[in-house]
Amino acid sequence: MEPGEESELEISTGQFPLDALIGKRLSRFFSGSVVSSSGKVQFTVGNDYFDEVEIDLEASAAKISRLPFLVNLHSLFPSHNLDVLEFHEGISNSPITGKVRVKPEGVALENFQFSEKGKVSLSGSLLIANDGRIGGRFEISINRFYLSSQERFKGSPHLVGSDTTGIVTFSFDVGGTVDRPTDTFLEIIGVDTKGLQADDPANESTG
Repeated sequence: MEPGEESELEISTGQFPLDALIGKRLSRFFSGSVVSSSGKVQFTVGNDYFDEVEIDLEASAAKISRLPFLVNLHSLFPSHNLDVLEFHEGISNSPITGKVRVKPEGVALENFQFSEKGKVSLSGSLLIANDGRIGGRFEISINRFYLSSQERFKGSPHLVGSDTTGIVTFSFDVGGTVDRPTDTFLEIIGVDTKGLQADDPANESTG
C-alpha cells in the first residue's frame, strides 16, 4: 500500500436502498430497492478520490421522476398514470437491472433495463457531470393501444409493425442540467409541443 500504487477492491450488497447506492445526483431521478449488487472500486493509494467505481445491480423496484418526458407522457396518456414511472419485479419477474459508474468527472447509470409487463419498459443510460450537466439516451416501449386509440397518432410511423408486437418503441435524448433537464421525447413521438411541456419539469412532484 505505497503512495501512488493502484489498487482494486471488490464490493457487494444485499438488500439496499437504490438511492443510497447510486448517490445524491442520480437519486434525483432514480429511486427504488436493490436486491443485490456487486462490483469493484479502483483507487490510487494516497488520493482522496476513487479512480472508478463500477457496480452491477439488480432491483425489486425502481421509480423514475423529475424528467420532462414523464410530464409529457402524462399529458398525452392521462388515464395511464405515467407521470412517475414505477417498476416492480412482481410475479412476472420483470427485470430491473443497471450498472452504476462513478469517476472523478461524474456519475452514470448505464445500460439500465426497467420493465412493467404489458405497460411500459425503459432502457438506456444517464450521465451526470460534476458541473451538473446531464446527458443520455433512453429507449421506451409502450402499449400500442396508448397511441392507436388517439386520432393524433393514427398515421404515426411508430405504429408500423406494432400490430403484431403489441408495443411501440422509440428512442430519445436527454440533456440539460440536473435542475433543468430537457429531452427530445415530444419531437421523436411527433406531436405539437404547445401546451404539453411543463414550464419547469424540475419543479414537478417526485411522488
